[in-house]
Amino acid sequence: MYEQSWNPISLDIELLIESDFAAACMLISMGAVLGKTNALQLAVMVFFEMIFFNFNLMLSFSWLKISDQGGSIVVHTFGAFFGLAVSWMLSPPACKDHKKNSSSRTSDLFAMIGTLFLWMYWPSFNGALASVQAQHLVVVNTTLALCASAVSAFLFSIKLRGKFSMVDIQNATLAGGVAVGTVSNMMIEPVGAMIVGFVAGAFCVVGYVFILPALETKLGLYDTCGVQNLHGYSGIIGGLASVIAISTMSEGKYAVLGLGETQKKQALQQLIALVITLLIAIVSGLFTGFLMKIFSKGLTGENDLFEDSVSWDIEGDSEDTSAFDNLEKALGGTPKSAEATHEC
Repeated sequence: MYEQSWNPISLDIELLIESDFAAACMLISMGAVLGKTNALQLAVMVFFEMIFFNFNLMLSFSWLKISDQGGSIVVHTFGAFFGLAVSWMLSPPACKDHKKNSSSRTSDLFAMIGTLFLWMYWPSFNGALASVQAQHLVVVNTTLALCASAVSAFLFSIKLRGKFSMVDIQNATLAGGVAVGTVSNMMIEPVGAMIVGFVAGAFCVVGYVFILPALETKLGLYDTCGVQNLHGYSGIIGGLASVIAISTMSEGKYAVLGLGETQKKQALQQLIALVITLLIAIVSGLFTGFLMKIFSKGLTGENDLFEDSVSWDIEGDSEDTSAFDNLEKALGGTPKSAEATHEC
């Protein structure tokens, strides 16, 4: 109640989609801390992240008036670096090379199904809030970027590792959709969308192969799901792509966007928004991670890390393993119960 009267919140499809974007940001952040937090800590994380997330939205759209159609900057970049900052505050040294921080044949199979669904529906994610006139352009640009990132994912994975890696394919194939989000409603030409997607896919694989292990060793930064590679770096690539696209496009193409600023000023505002997003995400993530340490009950030793039973009542593990083995057999795979681990 405000000034002795109720102010109702009008629910419509746009508000619900914006809420989905906020939830996506939270899920991205959670990927960096999975296996290292309990349910209460995650609740604290949700509460504070949504405050800072909406504050950054206000600065980006109301003050700087940026164009970020698919949320590469305000959703993916913010979510990734907020989660990384929280993870840095919470991750003990025992996280490095922890035996339970690994995947199994079964988990990789299910994760790949998720990747396929995300790949198919990413154009609708980027285009959900686009105008009717721009939705076709968003879908085309996003699809082309996804195709390019899928190619670069396989190419760089086998080049850098010698064999295809499931973690590379599960993530880097989606990097194009993340990176092209900011420019998906701009007339960047098919080649522009494919360049953005290819670079994002390649950088995602490089992140998994070189950057992630280096951060673990040098900074003690443990990113459980590698959100910095798919969402963080791809979000930055998307933000920089918007600066380049706006600076170089013709006046006619820029006028279609209806941003109300000169191209030079708008490009600068895009860059400022990217920098501010990074700063707010990191600082607020460190603050939130500090508060979450207070609620660390249940995660006191190395054996508690990446262990489902800390927060969940786990029953019938052997039966569940048999069920997964039967599923693999039905799908034509070879059961490997011994490889199954608790997933983080």
